[in-house]
Amino acid sequence: LESAHAAGVKVIGSSHQFDGTPSREEIIGRLRKMQAMGADISKIAVMPQNETDVIRLLEATAIMHKKYAEKPIAAISMAKLGVVSRITGEIFGSALTFGTVKKESAPGQIDSAMLCRMMQDI
Repeated sequence: LESAHAAGVKVIGSSHQFDGTPSREEIIGRLRKMQAMGADISKIAVMPQNETDVIRLLEATAIMHKKYAEKPIAAISMAKLGVVSRITGEIFGSALTFGTVKKESAPGQIDSAMLCRMMQDI
């Protein structure tokens, strides 16, 4: 981080969990840890097992954004279940989302042109 910042490079701290969605407290804790380590953006991506997991991620995002975020955060729930988090994340405090130009690099990524249209409609 120090070398990147010294060179004027912004750093995205990232945590991926492909086997489930941790507790609300764990999500917030990971984002706060990345922020404390000096990340310019703290990002978490998790794999939902059900709709409740997606809601938990969005709730944690809103709490982190309102109470603890000193810099931008990004939170994404992957796969088909998590698509709603990619489209509406900004409402909950997520500063960015990901779309694909060709082949998806993570489960649930949406074509970037389609994602742009959906976000404009919201």
